[in-house]
Formats: sequence, C-alpha cells, structure tokens
Amino acid sequence: MAVPAPARTSPASLVAVGVLALAVAALAAVILLRPAPQAAPPPSAPERPTVVQTVPPAPDNEVPAALPPVPVAVTPPAGDYRMIATPADGFLSIRSEPDGRGSRLDRMLDGEVVEVLTCGPARVVDGDPGHWCRVRRQTGQTGWAYDAYLVAYLDSPM
Repeated sequence: MAVPAPARTSPASLVAVGVLALAVAALAAVILLRPAPQAAPPPSAPERPTVVQTVPPAPDNEVPAALPPVPVAVTPPAGDYRMIATPADGFLSIRSEPDGRGSRLDRMLDGEVVEVLTCGPARVVDGDPGHWCRVRRQTGQTGWAYDAYLVAYLDSPM
C-alpha cells in the first residue's frame, strides 16, 4: 500500500492561521482579565436610635412569658419629625402620661406632623412594638403618643 504524499501548505495560509490564533488569544485575555463589575452599595437609612434589650436565661424547664421592661429612655435626634399614620381609625390620641390609661388631651388626625422630643422604654401595646414618645404638635401642645403609629417625616414643618 502506498502512503500518500503530505499536502503542501502555502506560507500565506500559515500566516492567516497564526493571525487568527493570536486574535482569539487576545480576545480571551481581554474577557478573562476584565475586572468584575462592582455592586452599588445599598442606600443608607436615616440614623435611628437603637435600644438593645437582653433577657436573663430562664431555668431549663421554664420559658419566660414576656420580656422584662427596659429602664432606658431613648433620645431621638434633634429635629425628629413624624407623621401620624394609624391603621384603622384615622386618629392617634395625644395623652397626658406615657400610658394608654393617661387622659386623652386631644386626637391627632392621620397626616398631622409632630416633633418627637423624647421616647420611653420599648413596649408592646395591642400587639404593636414601640415606645411612648413625648411629642410637640404644630400648635405647641405637648403630650405622649405611641410611636408605632408615627412614620418618619424628613422635612421640617415647624
């Protein structure tokens, strides 16, 4: 059996194959060496005071019924304005004491903006966690309101 003679390759076709191989290698290097895109950082929320509450460990066979009250007041930042936003009845009572049993001084309607002066310890009222906060209305009246129904308001109305 006779062995066929090898095919002859022209120098021009060898140069073309070499140029093509270099182009593929350069493209692969550009793709592989390109820096990864950086994710944008999440937008930062306005700075809010934080209250940390710890619970002492319970004995092995006992589960604590509720968290103990925290004897710490929270001081909101200066110019902390909030808007009344109640889920159902359209108003929030402003009270004489930081408690639901304090006498009602007035009703603040949804959308009214108040300045928060100070807040008491964290509590849960009717299933809603929050704080009793001393507030000042645009009329100048001050009293206590439960902040679970106060939402952040960024502009100063006063």
